[in-house]
Amino acid sequence: MDSRVKCVNRNIFKEHSIWVGLAAGAVIGLSLAQDAWAWATPWAVLAWAAAMSSARTPRVQAACLFTGLAAWTWFGGAWITAAVRPDSPARGLWQAVTWLALLGHRGLCVMTAWWLAQQALLQRTPGPVAATLAWAIALVSGEAWAQVGWLGHGYLGLGQALATWPPATPLLPWIGGLGVAALCTLLAAGWVLAWHGVRRTPRRRLVVLAAGLTLSAAAVPAWSTHPEDPGTAPVQVVALVSDLRFDGARAEALRDRQVASLQAAMALAGPGGLVVTPETFFAEPPPAQAHGTWAELLAGVRDTGATVLLGMPHALRDAGGAHLFNAAVQLSPTRSALYGKQRLVPFGEFLPWPERFGAVYAQLFESARDGQHPAPAELAEPLYLAGHPVGVLICHEMSLPLEAARRAIDSDWLVVLAEDSWIPDPAYRAQMASLARLRALETGRPLLRVANGGPSLSVSAGGHATALTAPPEDGLAPVRAQLAPTRQPSPYARSAEAQWWGWALWPVWAWWPRPRRRTNEERLPA
Repeated sequence: MDSRVKCVNRNIFKEHSIWVGLAAGAVIGLSLAQDAWAWATPWAVLAWAAAMSSARTPRVQAACLFTGLAAWTWFGGAWITAAVRPDSPARGLWQAVTWLALLGHRGLCVMTAWWLAQQALLQRTPGPVAATLAWAIALVSGEAWAQVGWLGHGYLGLGQALATWPPATPLLPWIGGLGVAALCTLLAAGWVLAWHGVRRTPRRRLVVLAAGLTLSAAAVPAWSTHPEDPGTAPVQVVALVSDLRFDGARAEALRDRQVASLQAAMALAGPGGLVVTPETFFAEPPPAQAHGTWAELLAGVRDTGATVLLGMPHALRDAGGAHLFNAAVQLSPTRSALYGKQRLVPFGEFLPWPERFGAVYAQLFESARDGQHPAPAELAEPLYLAGHPVGVLICHEMSLPLEAARRAIDSDWLVVLAEDSWIPDPAYRAQMASLARLRALETGRPLLRVANGGPSLSVSAGGHATALTAPPEDGLAPVRAQLAPTRQPSPYARSAEAQWWGWALWPVWAWWPRPRRRTNEERLPA
C-alpha cells in the first residue's frame, strides 16, 4: 500500500502536468490583477517547473507551457477586452479577437524561444532537463521580445508579478524585472531538477528542501529593506487628478471646468511651483495663435508664476501632411517646451494598414481610422521642471522598462501622464499602480503618476507608494504631492539595454558550443 502511495505521489505531475501548468498560469495572472495573490507567485512558478519536468512528451511539454501562458494572459489581461467600444456591433466577438491577438503575440514570443532553447539543450541533456531549462529561458526571453515593435508592450510581466515579493525588492535596482524573473525561473528549475536527481535517497531530498526553505526564510527579513538615496531637497508638485468622462455634447462646459481647475491648481502651486495634468487633459491641439481659452491659460501662467505640464495632442506638419501626436506641453512664464509620446498603444492610438482594415477599425473605434503617429525622437529629451531635469512618460510607455530606463538616465525624477477612463477595470488599475512602483524601483528614480479615471500616486525611489486623494465622480481635484529627487540612476537603468539583449538572446546562447569533457580514460597518463 505504501509503495502505491509513493508511486501516485511521484507520478501526479506526469498525469496532470497540463492542468498544473494551467493552474500555475492562473495564479500568476491573478497575482497581477489582485495583490492578495502575490504571495503565491513563487510557488506557482515552482509548480509549473515541476509540471514541465514531469511532462512525458514534447507535445505535452508544449501544451503545459501554452495552457499556462493562456491562463496567465486571461486572468491577468482580460481587462484588454474592456477597451472595445460598448456600442460596437458584435462586441463579444471583437473582445474575443482582441484577447486572442494578445495571447497570440505573447505565445509567438514565448513558444518560439522555448522551441529554440529546447532544440539546443536536447543535444546535451535528457528530455526533462532540457524541457525545464528551456521553459525558464522562454518565459524570460519571450517577455523581452514581447516589448519590441509597434505591437510591443510590457504588461503581464513575470517581473511585475514578483515585484511585491520581499526578496525581489533589493534586486530590482540591479537586474530589473526581467532579471528577477530569470532568477526565479532558474531557481525553480534548479530545485525541481535537484529534487528529481536525489529522488532515490529520501534523506537527501529532505536536506535539499530544508536548506532551501531555511535560506528563503532568512533572506526575507534581510532583503525586505531597501536604502534610499537621500538625493536633494524634496520637490512639491500639484497634481490635477480627475475622473472625467469626455462627451462631445458637453465639451464647452467641460472645458470651462478644466480651465477653472487649472487656475486653482496654479494658485495653489504658487510662483515657481509645478502643476501636472493627466494625459490628453485637453482633447484638441493648441491653436496657432493664442486666443480664447488658450490665451486665458497663458495669462494665468504669467500671473501666478507657476509651471504647467499639460497633457494634450499636438500637430506636426511634414512632407506627408499634418499629423497628430500625443504630447506633454510645458508652459512657464519664461519658457515653453514639448515632450512627444514615442510608443503608442497598438490598436488604441496606432492602427496599422488603415487602407486595408479601415472598415474593421470603424466597428471598433469611435473616430480613429489610422490613429496617431509617434513623435520625433528629439522630443523625448527630459524637461526642466521645478529646478530639476524630469523624464516624461505618457501612459502606455510606463509599461516598457527600456523607455523608463532611458528617461531616467539624465533625469532626477519621472512623471507619468495617464488616461485610464477608457478601461474601467479594477485589474487594469491595480496593474498600473504596481507598474509605477516597479519602474521606480528599477530606475532608482521617484515617480509621479497623474491619471484621469485611474490611480494617481507618488512612488519613492525605494518603492514606497502614496496614493493621491481621489477626485469626486466626474470631477477634478488639485492635490499636493512630494518627491525626493535622486542624484544617480540605478545600476539597472545604466545597463538596461545590455541586460535586455542578454535576456532576449538567451535561447541563442543555448546553441553556443561547449568544450567536450574528457573521459576518465583520457585523463589517465599514457
